[in-house]
Amino acid sequence: MEESIKTIRRRKKNIRLATDVNRRHADMMKSESGARKQRSHIQIVSELVDNKNIDYKKHMPWLS
Repeated sequence: MEESIKTIRRRKKNIRLATDVNRRHADMMKSESGARKQRSHIQIVSELVDNKNIDYKKHMPWLS
């Protein structure tokens, strides 16, 4: 009986640790996703503004 209680406690501890790791990973993925979207937006704006063939600023005032 004593050994089964230790096993149950160990299993609960492992589940708790795994849950914490999964939660941290999910939070990290959300923050990385937001940062990636910001970098993508900056890249798109810079490509449009740097394109000298077409004057995008004239038609898209929100770029500036």
